[in-house]
Order: sequence, then structure tokens, then C-alpha cells
Amino acid sequence: KTLSKQTRSSHILIKPNELITEEDARARLLEFRDRVIAGEDFARLARLYSVDYNSGIEGGDIGWMDPGGTVREYEDAANELEIGELSLPVRTQFGWHLIQVTGRRTVDETEQNRRNKIYSQLLSQKQREVFELWKRRLRDEAYVVFPGQADPGKPNVGQPESGNPDA
Repeated sequence: KTLSKQTRSSHILIKPNELITEEDARARLLEFRDRVIAGEDFARLARLYSVDYNSGIEGGDIGWMDPGGTVREYEDAANELEIGELSLPVRTQFGWHLIQVTGRRTVDETEQNRRNKIYSQLLSQKQREVFELWKRRLRDEAYVVFPGQADPGKPNVGQPESGNPDA
């Protein structure tokens, strides 16, 4: 049996840039954290302020994550939180995150692993078939003229019709 512990979380991402310093980004997230603790909706703030536009439109929800499914700093911070708890701002290569864990579950991935293995084998087989077909077509369509060999389909440029250079 293959069991996987997954965490579901939402985040608000602020990226430092020419206009937003590292300190400003962190301070904004601390402000958002205070606002959520005071009762404001995390998802609403994520939609308005997160620069991760894919998750932002979903209220910051990044879905279920397998171990190793995201950068180490984010995963470590999320794993330390209880469900519903907010992190302090977390710095990763992508910027500053405010993380809220929304769920945890253990999933039996035995059947999924079996399917993935079969899928990979079939995909690999199909890729080999397509590659071989491509090579065969390329070989069939290739027209090779070796140096010194006349091309029967083209006139001899720079040589008389007889093929005798002295004529």
C-alpha cells in the first residue's frame, strides 16, 4: 500500500520588485494576517492582492499537495500549521507568502501508482513508435548526393553537357 499525506492550503503571494521592497511585502502580509484574524475573508484578500493569478482567482487555493509538491520553505511552513491557522509571512524563491492550511488527508495511492506506471510504459512505447516512424520517413524523404557524384536530377553546373571538362 502506498499512503500519501496531503495538505490543502491557500496563500497570498506578494513579490518584491522595484516598487515593493522586501520589507513592504512582508509588512503587507502581516497586515493581511491581522485583517483575517479580525474576521476578514482570506479568499477575498487573495483575489484582490495575490500576484499568483492562478490561485488568486480561486481565493488563493492551491489544492492538495503531495510531499515535495512545492518549494521546501512553503511546505515546511504549511506542515507546521493546524487546519485554519495562518502562517507568518514565509519567504521563498517566488516571493512572500501568507499561508492558510485548509485541510489534511491521507490518500491510498496504490491504484493510482499502478495506473501511472502503466501510463508511463504506454507513453514510452508510443513515443518510440512515433520516433521510429519519423526516422523512417526522414530516411525515405532524404536525397543524398555524395561529393564528386553527379546529381541525375539537376544539370551539371560549370561543366559542359558531355561531362568532359575539356570539351
